[in-house]
Amino acid sequence: MLDLRLIREQPDAVRRGLADRGGAELVESVLALDATCRRLDRETQDLKAQHNRATEYIAAVVRRRGGDAANEQASARELGERIKRLEGELRQVRGERDQVLLQLPNLPDPSVPPGRTEAENVVVRDSGAPRRLAFTPKPHDELGEALGLLDFSRAARMAKARFTVLWGPAARLERRRWASSTSPARRGWRRRASRCSGARRPGWS
Repeated sequence: MLDLRLIREQPDAVRRGLADRGGAELVESVLALDATCRRLDRETQDLKAQHNRATEYIAAVVRRRGGDAANEQASARELGERIKRLEGELRQVRGERDQVLLQLPNLPDPSVPPGRTEAENVVVRDSGAPRRLAFTPKPHDELGEALGLLDFSRAARMAKARFTVLWGPAARLERRRWASSTSPARRGWRRRASRCSGARRPGWS
């Protein structure tokens, strides 16, 4: 999910970044829903402050006069009902805003050249010669979907284009690869163990 603060403070930059990836048209919806959220939140906080002052006033009147504060109590109850209504509206609008945010893909790195298709990709470097095969190989996406390892349609609903959900062996392979690349031992850390209140606590340092 994109940082909401980034969208608020640099909406034009976000639109430019999403122009080729898709989702730029949703920035306006996010900003409009976010503006409504902030307005409802301000109104709710203002009413809560009024409610607190009214409650304190009622308590002071009862202590000082020992009399009837029915009118003030009725006003306080009305404030409480208005607060509940606003909080309900705020939850609904906040949920709608977050749903739109989930549809926005990540922004590309500024160093990535613009392009809408793979044909516009820029070759950074070549390593070795391509293998010559006796058959026509399938693209990895077709092969992965045929084997039930990759799910692009599910990923598109979750995070827009150019993402995939990994299943089964592909998910295990990715987890092993990530664990291997981030292993503390690979970064020169040493295994250590310390004792605290009689308990042994292993770790890395």
